[in-house]
Amino acid sequence: MSAVQRETPRVNMLKNTPNFSLSTKQLSWALAIGGLIFYFLLTFITGLIPQIKTEDPFLERSWIEFSRTLVEVLKLLSGVLISSGIISLLLELSTIKDNMLHTYKRLVNDILRADFQLDSYSYKVLDDFHIKIIAQKHTKVPIDQIPNSIYSLEKNLNDLIESRYLDSDEAVYWVTPDSERGVFQKKVRKQYTVINKYKQKNRIDFRLSMAFDEKIPEEEKLDKLKITAFKINTTDLTEKAKEYLSGYSLPLRSSNIYNYCLAFKMNLQECEKHTITLEYEYEVPISDFSQTQKNLLPCKKLSHQVYLIGKEQQEWSLQMNGFAPFYFMGSDLAGTFEVKQNTLYNVEFHFNQWTLPGAGYVVSFNKLIH
Repeated sequence: MSAVQRETPRVNMLKNTPNFSLSTKQLSWALAIGGLIFYFLLTFITGLIPQIKTEDPFLERSWIEFSRTLVEVLKLLSGVLISSGIISLLLELSTIKDNMLHTYKRLVNDILRADFQLDSYSYKVLDDFHIKIIAQKHTKVPIDQIPNSIYSLEKNLNDLIESRYLDSDEAVYWVTPDSERGVFQKKVRKQYTVINKYKQKNRIDFRLSMAFDEKIPEEEKLDKLKITAFKINTTDLTEKAKEYLSGYSLPLRSSNIYNYCLAFKMNLQECEKHTITLEYEYEVPISDFSQTQKNLLPCKKLSHQVYLIGKEQQEWSLQMNGFAPFYFMGSDLAGTFEVKQNTLYNVEFHFNQWTLPGAGYVVSFNKLIH
C-alpha cells in the first residue's frame, strides 16, 4: 500500500473530528468558577496535611512542609485563574456597556433624524421631548418657561395639520353703490378648492351677515341672497341651491347694524378634493363703509379682486388693507403678500403662501367730495 493510501484515512478522520470552541464569555466563567473550585479543594486538602504520618519523624515533617508549600503554590495558581476570569468578565461587561452606549446613541440619532418609529410613545412623552428640543434651540429661555411662552400657541397650529385646507381661493366682487336705495349691490364669483386628505367632516359652510327690517317674512329674507350658479367639481347644482339655504337672527349689538345671518350649508362626500364654484348676489347697507373678509380654513393661495362699478362709480373710491398672522413689513412673508391698488375703483389682494385661519382683508368704500 502506498504512502498516499495510508494517509487518506487519517485525513478523513480529522475532517470528522468535532470542532469544540468556547466564547470569550464562556472561557471567563470557566476560569473563574474552576479557580474557585480548585481553591476550595486545596483549602480542604490543607486541613488534611497534618494527618500525614510516617515512621521517620524527619521525613514526616519534610512531607508536611512540602505539601503545604505545594498547596500554597496551587492556591496562588487558583487565585490567578480566578483573577483572570474576573478580569475577563469585567472586560466583557465593559464591552457590553460600550455596545449599549453605542446602541443608545444610535437610537437617539435615529429619533433626531426621524428614522425611528415613535408610535409606541404617548403624546405626553413626545411633548416633553419636543419641549427639550425647543429649549436646546433657544438656550436663553429656561426649559420650565417654554410652556408659558409663545410656544404654548403651537398646539393651535399643530391641530391644523390634519384639518381641511384650501388649495386655492379665488374671488371677484363687483360692487355697485346705490345712494337712492341706500345699499351696496354686490355680485360675487367665488371658486375654491378644499383638500380633505384625512377624512375630516367636510361641508360647505358659507355665511353672510345681513341687515333686515324685522317685519320682513323669513322666506323673503332668504330670497335676498340670489344664488345664480352653484357647482361642485363638474356637477351643476344651481337648481337645488335654495335647498341648502337657511337663516337665523343675530344678537342685537349697538355697534353692529347686522341682525340676521344667511347660511348656505351642504355636506360633501368623503373625497380628498372638491372644487366649489359659487356665483351670488346680495345687498348691504351703504352706511357700512368698511367690510371685512376672513378665511376660516388654512389656505395655500389666496387671490381676491374688488371692483366698483355702476353709474355712481366716479363718486366713490375704495381701498384695501390685508392682514395675516406673522405678516408685517420686512417679515419673511412680505414677498408673498400683496395688496395691489390698480385704480380708485379696483384693488387686488394676493397671498401666495400658507395663511392661517383668520387671514383676510378690509375693504373701505369712500364717498368722494366734488
